[in-house]
Amino acid sequence: MSDHENVGYLTWDEWRRFRTAVDKSLIVVPWFRVAGSIKGGAEEVRAPSSDHPLGLNPTWLAAEEISRLSHELRYWADLEDAANDTYGADIARLFTREVETALARWPIEDKPHKVRHVRCQVCAGETIRYRPPEFEGDRVHIACTECAHEYTEDEFKTLIELVTAEIQRTEKAIGGTRRMGAA
Repeated sequence: MSDHENVGYLTWDEWRRFRTAVDKSLIVVPWFRVAGSIKGGAEEVRAPSSDHPLGLNPTWLAAEEISRLSHELRYWADLEDAANDTYGADIARLFTREVETALARWPIEDKPHKVRHVRCQVCAGETIRYRPPEFEGDRVHIACTECAHEYTEDEFKTLIELVTAEIQRTEKAIGGTRRMGAA
């Protein structure tokens, strides 16, 4: 149980997530407006009743929805006033959900993650973990979680290039075998 009480009609967790969503929306909305255009529009939004694309990027639509909800919040003097109103709390929840969903779907920052499909060159485990820099001047940290072997960025880049080359060689060999079998 939390030591904090509710903030209006929001639980403490909802309030914390709402404030974080408001802060992040200031960064992500401008980015989402242009991100789909930069990506090349691989994703398309389609009307439910049609197979024809609408010509709108999903990131742009997400930015529009976040902006619309942000404008709804302008009727309260501050975030706490919105949380103290039932309708304001509902808008706060919707706003939080839209921002969190958009960030989950189109992340704007690198997060620590397990490196998939690459084995550690020391213990042969598929246990390499990548951690991006956490602050200005920090470095990328790449290490095996099993044997604690650390990789420099250059070593890791070389390892990835070798794995990629092997995959391409294998795919080329399989493709050649399929063509010969089809003849």
